[in-house]
Amino acid sequence: MPGPTQFKHAIGIFSVISSPSRLEILRQLNAKGPMSYSELKTNTGFRAKKESGKFAYHLRKLLKQGLITHNKLDRKYGVTPLGRLVLSSAREIDEKALLQIGQLTIRTSSRETVEPFHVNKIMQTLSKEANVPRELAQKIATETEYTIYNIEDLYITTPKVRELVNCMLIREGKEEYRERLAKLGVSVWDLEEVIYREGANGPSKDLARILYELGRRTMREYLLFAALNRDIVDAHLNGSINISDSSTAILAPDYVTVPPDILKKIADIRGGEIVDVVLELAANTRYELALYGFNTLFDGVETFCKAIDKIQAAVSMLPNPVLVSLVLSDREVAEYLLERLNAASYSRIAVALALEEGATDLLMDYTRKGLASSISYSRQARTYWGLPMSSDMAKIYVSGISINMPRIAYEAQGDEVYFKAKTLQIAEKAQEALRSRMKLLMRRVEDIKMLVLLAGVIGRGLRELITGMMNIVGYREAIQMIGSPAIEAEVVRLTNSLASEEWEGEAGILYDQQAGARFHKLDRERIIPAELPHLENWSLNGYSSGYYVGGSMDYGQAVEPPTDNMTVLVQAHELIDDDKIVHSLVKKDGGIPITVLPTLKICKRCGSILDRGVTSCPKCGNSHLEDLYFYLLNPPT
Repeated sequence: MPGPTQFKHAIGIFSVISSPSRLEILRQLNAKGPMSYSELKTNTGFRAKKESGKFAYHLRKLLKQGLITHNKLDRKYGVTPLGRLVLSSAREIDEKALLQIGQLTIRTSSRETVEPFHVNKIMQTLSKEANVPRELAQKIATETEYTIYNIEDLYITTPKVRELVNCMLIREGKEEYRERLAKLGVSVWDLEEVIYREGANGPSKDLARILYELGRRTMREYLLFAALNRDIVDAHLNGSINISDSSTAILAPDYVTVPPDILKKIADIRGGEIVDVVLELAANTRYELALYGFNTLFDGVETFCKAIDKIQAAVSMLPNPVLVSLVLSDREVAEYLLERLNAASYSRIAVALALEEGATDLLMDYTRKGLASSISYSRQARTYWGLPMSSDMAKIYVSGISINMPRIAYEAQGDEVYFKAKTLQIAEKAQEALRSRMKLLMRRVEDIKMLVLLAGVIGRGLRELITGMMNIVGYREAIQMIGSPAIEAEVVRLTNSLASEEWEGEAGILYDQQAGARFHKLDRERIIPAELPHLENWSLNGYSSGYYVGGSMDYGQAVEPPTDNMTVLVQAHELIDDDKIVHSLVKKDGGIPITVLPTLKICKRCGSILDRGVTSCPKCGNSHLEDLYFYLLNPPT
């Protein structure tokens, strides 16, 4: 039997928050920050004078349990860390309870969220997509709602609701409306939106991009509502983890690294050109195809450059935003390429300088031209995105599963035990998602002929070539929020230890702009604006990704990355303004690998390279500016 004091504090807290009024006081203080007595009273709905006694009673209860504080200097009430933890726990309990009692939640693939189920959204869809008369739409929506509430333990998703609505329309003899809502891979509405509206002023109007977008919508729905188990899907939808570009997650690996000898062997077996081998590999890679010593396969540097021209032209037509990284250990070739390449024409090419010395000035020159570039060292060459590669072995990396570290840090409120437990809990979901994704990818991989051929040429099994890489997003923001050396050390330790056992996976801090933007967007609904973390100098939308160094950071001190599976990330506009960032890093133990994120813009009229913060070209006055590497900074969702 439990002792008389066991759960004493919990019992007191549960007693206090059993009141909706007291929960609302907590919620208001958490959402809007400290408030005076009168402000708080008005915002929580206690408007009449006769309710003042009730309101004061609720405040005393919350103060007694330490859930709120009262600052006697400014006479304002605020929520305590314990209050935030209780509110966060109440929200989690509420989300779980919604699945079993009362209000239902619905999983959406278009917005990739879990939302409360509202019958009026069925009415809106019927009206918008099929022009159903209001009276009929209301009847169908009501009957659908009644059916849903009477199906026990229904895991409700947008495709299921659409099926139920269509059944109701058939039963009513309204086949003409059902045809408008019917799924043809996607709904008629979605299909027409892509064909006639999507990208009306851009290149997405071409046939390949229309077909690609329609396929993306179908594949995203398949992954979220058919291929993955519900726990993984819910972790993704609520923003604890992120499955980047869910529409292509089970179609191709993220990073492929290939040395020259392997490329030559494949070309010999296929009886084709080496460039054709590269293009086929690029078409079956999501983010980066890294070619080590690619220049050594050609008779001269001019022939090598013509091959790059062909690769850029072909890869720029691919709908998947793959980057072809040229990992160069020949300084003369790197200098020649610098003179020849320009960011306006080579937005799918990156240069990774793998030189023993003297790479800093070259990196600066590449950056000034707006080109995507990085430096490492030939004894430990890295791809542009910082993944290790070999001069004689190919490697395939499967990543795209990220953990939302700022949310964990916020919810921990400095509690080291909670932080560790929560991180491990979310990491288990991320590991499971990574394993599931890799298994699904392996089911399809025989159709990826080049990867199978890659394994055959090397003489190793395809499974041996693949490494699962789990990612951490918002690393710097999490450290910033924690403020405790003990927990910061725990972040570093966890970063190094989080790995998938089954797939001999690893953990890294990789660039993933999509995950950073999505996590930040979802967290805005949970965290008050004043406490929502954001690195002051990070120029992109959302949380930072990768091991970002720059701005106001004291980069002159220790900036050793906590894991080998990454490089230091510097933004191009910062590097141009202050090149001592790089010089301070390259002095440490022979140098730290550095990747420069090309955050500069280009004027579409005169071709000038401009700082990211500029809104119009100072040379010609044109305001039509674009990111040089648009797909790196604005990835598909």
